[in-house]
Amino acid sequence: MGSFEDLAGLSFFSVLTRAHLGRLSSVARTVAFPAGKVIFSEGDEARDLFFVMEGRVSIEIAIPGRGPSTIMSVKKGDVFGWSAFVPPHEETATARALEPVTAIVLDGARLRDVCETDLELGYRIARAFNIVLAMRLQAVRMQLMDLYGAPAEVRREDV
Repeated sequence: MGSFEDLAGLSFFSVLTRAHLGRLSSVARTVAFPAGKVIFSEGDEARDLFFVMEGRVSIEIAIPGRGPSTIMSVKKGDVFGWSAFVPPHEETATARALEPVTAIVLDGARLRDVCETDLELGYRIARAFNIVLAMRLQAVRMQLMDLYGAPAEVRREDV
């Protein structure tokens, strides 16, 4: 099981009460992955949420004609696999351990059940995920700006 102290040490859960953390620890477990292990693949049913305790994980997407491409890596304290909380509960990327990884895993279905029976907890978890999603969207925006550069200046004859 993932310990209460491990959950309490993650900034993602800083807005939760001790009672909330206790409820979450009942749906948590600790897992380990060797370097190179695919944790889940794009298109899989999203079953679990992961919080990295040690190591790094590559988040990859398949690009037609180019194959897998790393879009980000997550490290200690980061969450990945959030699709287990957000419908339609399908993985949007592939996660691969870049080095040995230890993670706390929350069972997605059980987490959703806990959040539906404790609406305050559900609201606080949803808020925490909104912050994560906003940060991830900003990161993707920055990557797109790097990829495509600033917009070209408008040529005089185009005006």
